[in-house]
Amino acid sequence: MTPEEFVTTLRRHQRFTSGNGGARADLSHQDLSGLRLPNIDLQRANLAGADFSCCVLTGVNFTRADMFGANFNGSDSSGANFEEADLRGTRFRNAKLDCGRPICGSGR
Repeated sequence: MTPEEFVTTLRRHQRFTSGNGGARADLSHQDLSGLRLPNIDLQRANLAGADFSCCVLTGVNFTRADMFGANFNGSDSSGANFEEADLRGTRFRNAKLDCGRPICGSGR
């Protein structure tokens, strides 16, 4: 995925989550390692198998996202919202998860 495709995907996803058309983001199996993506809205996105290792993901909304098997090793997800996300098989080794609320996977 090129940087332009990534930005387009996020813009379409923003329209999707706000009910203005668009499309659900499919970032499954994408290598996003090392990116700084603070405060973006990835609720209900398909992030299965995505590599978020060493990313800055502070304040990201992952509500109800499919994150099956994603890699968050070494990432900073402080303040991120993981409510009802599918976290089965997701790796958080050496990740910062100071979110002030429980991380609850839905087990979907």
